[in-house]
Amino acid sequence: MGSRATPAHRSENARTAVGVAIGLVLLAFFSDSVTDIAPIAVLAVGMLVYSVADDRYSLPDGTGRTVYGAAISLAGVAFFVAHSSIGIGGTLTLAGLWFVLDGTTAVMYGEEKTEHGYVSEANEDSEEVLSRMMLLRKLYVALRDSEEPQTAEEVAEDLGIAEPRVESALSYLESEGRITSEEGGYSAEPHRWGGATPFVRFLVWLPRRLLRPFFRLSTRG
Repeated sequence: MGSRATPAHRSENARTAVGVAIGLVLLAFFSDSVTDIAPIAVLAVGMLVYSVADDRYSLPDGTGRTVYGAAISLAGVAFFVAHSSIGIGGTLTLAGLWFVLDGTTAVMYGEEKTEHGYVSEANEDSEEVLSRMMLLRKLYVALRDSEEPQTAEEVAEDLGIAEPRVESALSYLESEGRITSEEGGYSAEPHRWGGATPFVRFLVWLPRRLLRPFFRLSTRG
């Protein structure tokens, strides 16, 4: 595989390396012991090495999480050696191993495409992301305040928004369980848990996310 690092990448990586070196020197100077900064040094150097390698060789998706996890695990070991704290050190090590496993499954089987097109098609422009979030809110409120189910065409006409964009947003809201579709159109789904709904959704999502790499390994993909 050929090199693809550009002068801009090399310059940025060089500046980052200098910044990391200066930061570690300052931390070592103000620390009681050089070993105190070992966990931070492991993380910083590990991620810098990955950044340089990825810029140069275009590493597979998931490699970043694998390297990040390995660095966290090593930082956990370094923290235990430096402070004899098995609680924090062990937690960091286990967390790092999970990232290694998650990243490895992504390298082996590819990234799992779980994002809806409405989200994945958005570019990294903050204005575009904000615009899409505001549209989701606007559509949900419109359906919530409507006495009857509304079709995508009706909602688009009422709000003065292009129908294809409204259809994509409505599809995303439906996939998230925020609205339901009926023969007459879409209706807003009330928050089942009130203000705690986002927290409950997170509690439901978290175990599925943690078990995903184990499931992918067991099903080979």
